[in-house]
Amino acid sequence: MMVHQVYPKQLDYTYAMDHLSILLRPIPRAIWPDKPLASWVQRYYAKRGKPDQWAAGFSPTLYGVFYSEMGTAGIVFFSLIWAYCLSYLYRSIQQFNSYLREILVAILLASLIPIFRSGDLAGDIAIVLMSYWPILLFI
Repeated sequence: MMVHQVYPKQLDYTYAMDHLSILLRPIPRAIWPDKPLASWVQRYYAKRGKPDQWAAGFSPTLYGVFYSEMGTAGIVFFSLIWAYCLSYLYRSIQQFNSYLREILVAILLASLIPIFRSGDLAGDIAIVLMSYWPILLFI
């Protein structure tokens, strides 16, 4: 509900920038000084002319990220995209005929907890990749 009160009245929709930030977040500000701000709270204060004022925001969850990107249409659109990608990933895991299949399904399910719960999509994807890179490298 709070994200609904912020977008589009206070902030413009980001149009998939949260998804693109998965790739853009590792770029340091020393190289890209005008890199887009990460959270909606930072963008809100920067738009209000108070970039140094920080407050703790709330976590809008993955569906809040979808809403901040395109509104209600974003929830529908990105939910369909994510459902397809997750089902493709699950089907790909099913090709293994060993205990590795169960391990990969467990990793997928464990990874979805922070991704669905938090509203920092790029940060959550980074945490998942940093947590499970040895297994992915092993495969």
